Amino acid sequence: MDIKYLLKIIISPVTSSLYFISGMIPRDPKIWAFGSNNQIFSDNSKYLYIYLLNSYPSLKCVWITTKPDVFKKISERGGNVAMKWSLKGFWYALRSKYWFVSGSRPDINFYASKGATTFNLWHGIPLKKIGFDIDNGPQYNEFHSTSFIHRKIIAKDIFIAPEYFLSTSDYVSRKIFSSAFAIPLERCLSFGYPRNDIFSMNVDSIQKLVTKWESKEIDDLLNKIKSSNRTWVYMPTFRDSKPNFLVDIELNYEKINSFLIAHNHFFILKLHPLTSADTFESLKKYSNIICMNPKDDIHLLLPFCDALITDYSSIYFDFLLLDKPIYFFSYDLDEYLLQSRSMYYDYTDITPGDKILKAEDLQSLICSEVLEDNWKKRREEFKKKFFKFSDGNSSQRITDFIIQENKLNVN
Repeated sequence: MDIKYLLKIIISPVTSSLYFISGMIPRDPKIWAFGSNNQIFSDNSKYLYIYLLNSYPSLKCVWITTKPDVFKKISERGGNVAMKWSLKGFWYALRSKYWFVSGSRPDINFYASKGATTFNLWHGIPLKKIGFDIDNGPQYNEFHSTSFIHRKIIAKDIFIAPEYFLSTSDYVSRKIFSSAFAIPLERCLSFGYPRNDIFSMNVDSIQKLVTKWESKEIDDLLNKIKSSNRTWVYMPTFRDSKPNFLVDIELNYEKINSFLIAHNHFFILKLHPLTSADTFESLKKYSNIICMNPKDDIHLLLPFCDALITDYSSIYFDFLLLDKPIYFFSYDLDEYLLQSRSMYYDYTDITPGDKILKAEDLQSLICSEVLEDNWKKRREEFKKKFFKFSDGNSSQRITDFIIQENKLNVN
């Protein structure tokens, strides 16, 4: 048995007691706690947090993290932040009435979660099956194990549904989220994603957000792509069974970079945080091929990118809101379906863009002078199906829902 699991079993009497006691602590409806997947400052939790800091200063919004660099970043920018295992962090976790996570309750602190009203903001419309819908692959047992120890100690948080789950449309709730997270449809809120609110902002507003909240590297990159003639962004998903898959893709980076320089184009490679970044070192020498840190937030840059290349990543659903070309580099589709998780849809039917099956065709696309767009109508159909709203007001809808449901005075 894994030492981490053994430790969980040994300390379970203590952690179970903490969880039970947390349900007895009075919670303040004006203290709202935030956390995100992998303990980084990211995703829908991040954008709702920033929105509330700017729009509702009477609320006590506190970001909870285990990462010292995240703590430093938020505190230096005037935000309220606490370390997860500090007395302050545990206190705010116990006292906050509303929790906002992008993965699950451990994003904040599962042991302090009983009695809190949890909103799972999630991190994208999935193409691959997730949660209790997973029917194959390495993650199957995590959600379908019948072991008492697994369900009540090792992965207890998985089997306790959040009070509310954020969705993008009623269709997505019915098709995916309700069954994937074992949550009734009426608790799936089709308000849209806070991270996509930025797609409705003007250039100056996005620039201010980047300058305040992102690193100098991201700020410099934004200025660079704003002045380019074209910017590609390649965002492949991770493979459950092959984290270092990029080594299989044979591209002539020297030739690609020469073309990009000659035409003032850029090619951004943004990997999933779980994907191995071993290939980065060899690409850093190319001036117009930009390898982003997998943990950096690219969302603020997407409005300035001209086309997306992806494979099985859910990012293309968000990119639909920008109404720009999407290309699907799906060279390993059969292997992916065999060794990774199955999908909610037939891949060909659900992907509104050209399919690229060979590395040489991908290179030809990147080095093309004309960017054709033959899927505009189909993308619009998909957007209406998967997004109930595209007005940039998702954060406001979430906030209004809580204020109205609880008759909060936030003035």
